[in-house]
Amino acid sequence: MVELKNENLAGIKLMATELLREKMKLATLIAIKDPRMPILLPFWQDIIKELCIDVSYVIVIRNPLSVANSLKVRDNIEKEKSCYLWLKHVLPSILETIDSRRIVVDYDNMMEQPRVELTRIAEALGLEDKLSPIELEKFENKYY
Repeated sequence: MVELKNENLAGIKLMATELLREKMKLATLIAIKDPRMPILLPFWQDIIKELCIDVSYVIVIRNPLSVANSLKVRDNIEKEKSCYLWLKHVLPSILETIDSRRIVVDYDNMMEQPRVELTRIAEALGLEDKLSPIELEKFENKYY
């Protein structure tokens, strides 16, 4: 894994801290979705700790063979490399969040039953009051 606690990153860490601090001024709840996040977790966790942010993780895991098929079509990446990339992202997301509030979601379940999975996520993270039946329906109708 790449070392992200290097002194050379001090300037970048300062900018990232300020960025997150500004985002937190605008909302009491924010979500970050980035496929590189598992690799960058140690970097961001230092900032989260420094800012005393209450954090939860939603870890969405997709079948590695589905990922491999998708990457083959999209980027012509071979199956073995895709499986390596899958492991490179999934393992840190699990290992770096062991002592954190988190929920693991199956990608296919999310695609097949978004309302069920979003409700399950909200319940697991204590966000039931943030669920809007109207917004859930809009989401389902727009994307599914």
